[in-house]
Amino acid sequence: MRKNKVRTILLLSIAAVIFGSPFFWMAISSLKPNAELFTWPPTFLPKTITLEHYQSALTSRGFSNYFLNSVIVSLVSMAFNLVFCSLAGYAFARLDFPMKNVLFILLLSTMMIPVQVTLVPTFLMVKSFPLVGGNDILGRGGTGLLNTYAGLVIPHIMTVFGVFIMRQFYMQFPKELSEAARIDGASELKIFRKIFLPLGKPAMSALAIFTFTQAWMISSGPS
Repeated sequence: MRKNKVRTILLLSIAAVIFGSPFFWMAISSLKPNAELFTWPPTFLPKTITLEHYQSALTSRGFSNYFLNSVIVSLVSMAFNLVFCSLAGYAFARLDFPMKNVLFILLLSTMMIPVQVTLVPTFLMVKSFPLVGGNDILGRGGTGLLNTYAGLVIPHIMTVFGVFIMRQFYMQFPKELSEAARIDGASELKIFRKIFLPLGKPAMSALAIFTFTQAWMISSGPS
């Protein structure tokens, strides 16, 4: 048993070094001056430590706006995902409705579509959003939701990955838990809010980290 534990710790340590090395290299490279940064062969540790790259980034024009945009979009997207993904995950895990499994498989199949394929359609949908940004009811004549917070948030208010995480988490609980609450007269919404929502905190915490990180990468460019 002890040998297995040592072997597991050793393998996890090796994996941590392999996957963490790019982030470590990025961190130490940011402390190198340009002259040292582009030398070959590269130096492992900086000979001269400098903060000029951080100073240049923080003092560049519009940095505060970019940072604020990323914070707002990431937090709002994360909040919407926690609400909608937990509700959808609960529905797929605990409720019975026609074609539930078929709909879930179709939903999962969208995860196989590369993000690059959805960029242009997403842009066109945001641009053609009706009755906003000068658009008519058919989504023509204006800019729609381009260059707005809503244009960044709405396409990502719910993710298939988030629904999958919450569904798998809620499926581990026995059916008797829901049935006992129904016998006591609790509505489906009350069962979700009083029982499964508190139980789902671990999965929701992981989902919050994933969605915040994804939204940050999407909104990190200038707006």
